[in-house]
Amino acid sequence: MSVSFEDIRASTVYKLAKASWLLENNGPNGELGHESAQKFSTKIVSNIYRKLESDEDHEINLESLKYLKCLECYLWPNLSEESTDDHIVSIAILSTQNEEAWSKLTEPNRLDYKN
Repeated sequence: MSVSFEDIRASTVYKLAKASWLLENNGPNGELGHESAQKFSTKIVSNIYRKLESDEDHEINLESLKYLKCLECYLWPNLSEESTDDHIVSIAILSTQNEEAWSKLTEPNRLDYKN
């Protein structure tokens, strides 16, 4: 199954991203901006984890989370010693599904997480 941009924009993951870490960019091509739209929330992380573990729309959820840069823009920057199991497992799932993101995250000085 191929996931289209329309599938991603119609997904519940897109709605979650837009409320959490995704801001619409007013760029010339209508590209999406990835910035923190609101403070980090463990409830949002739990929702992300449920989407990753769900059998319903699994491929759309996974591809949406990858495309919307959930790992790079929301999960990884908010990793701390107090992170929940849902947070850590979500990072593990997304990093094994996205080699490009993982290589960027493991660049020197990127592994120093903030408390």
